[in-house]
Amino acid sequence: MKQPLVLIGGKLFVFSQIAVTDATIISIDFSMTVIGHIYRACQEPFLRKLIRKGQSLFMLRKGSHRPEILASIHNSLQEHKLDFLFIDEDQSCEGAREDFATYSPLVGDGGVVALHDITSCESRKEVYRFWNEVKTSYVYREFSCRRQRNHGHWSALDLNPTLPPFTPL
Repeated sequence: MKQPLVLIGGKLFVFSQIAVTDATIISIDFSMTVIGHIYRACQEPFLRKLIRKGQSLFMLRKGSHRPEILASIHNSLQEHKLDFLFIDEDQSCEGAREDFATYSPLVGDGGVVALHDITSCESRKEVYRFWNEVKTSYVYREFSCRRQRNHGHWSALDLNPTLPPFTPL
């Protein structure tokens, strides 16, 4: 088993396309609305078709802060470490901090943690506050889409600060 990646939130298709062909992908995502639950039931078969042949997909459809989710991930990892962790579920500062504290220890040497919505462009998204706290402790890169002025900003942390900066894709 290759080292898996965990996606907390969306972007499953994009990251599955750049992951190795035998990657294990763990996706944590949830929706608290009735329509979200219906959408999710219809979405799951479609999402399974988006991953590449040879990849494994574990979809956990509960909030990332629930203890049973971490237990499920430990079970899926089977003592392996993550290569990549993408945090994009809870848009609050505390939620991003909790996801980082919970899941970043699962990332192996040379692995990367990425966070979405790191700018203060939308009032309901507070990830930027956590990002400004954590980025000074790591080698990091920030990315933004110039065509989407208030959306699409994300970052990546190299969890081994003794290594030289990683080369973005």
